[in-house]
Amino acid sequence: MKQLAAQALAQWLQQNEPELFAVLAQQAAGSGELAGITDVLTSIGSGIAKAASTVGSGIATAAKSVGSFLASPNGVSVLSSLGQTYLQTTAQKNALQVQLAAAQAGQPPAPIETRYDAATNTYVPIVSGTQPLTPQLAQQLLAQQRAAGGFDLAAWAPWIIGGVLVAGALWFVFNRKSS
Repeated sequence: MKQLAAQALAQWLQQNEPELFAVLAQQAAGSGELAGITDVLTSIGSGIAKAASTVGSGIATAAKSVGSFLASPNGVSVLSSLGQTYLQTTAQKNALQVQLAAAQAGQPPAPIETRYDAATNTYVPIVSGTQPLTPQLAQQLLAQQRAAGGFDLAAWAPWIIGGVLVAGALWFVFNRKSS
């Protein structure tokens, strides 16, 4: 997973699934793959006690650190496992799968936010601010995210540039005028 997509996923988790985000941050700290995330989590706690500006920077640092963990080889599998354990509803689990697919495709998070429903005492993923995330809609979003990740220009750029240079050199060799 690309670092930028992992950071965006971490921010989405922090905003929409804060409990899962906190557990993921603790798992990341315990894995040894992140140096200093315990300090980040501590600074969030002390930041809450001190001032809102400290909280803001502590939260941003935590999201960045968790994003780095998600970009690591174990990050996605840890998040998937924690999601199955800590998320309450199938809709929340589907939302996480859609967001994981987006991040793995190098895309920004899908327009899904999680809202608390007092009537059912659960969190409900909402798409584009109005529509509940149904299993059918989750499958459509997954298909879109997977299709969007089909071609990574940045990964192929050196080969494309090299090919153009070789083709140009060959054209020059075979088409230059004899003097």
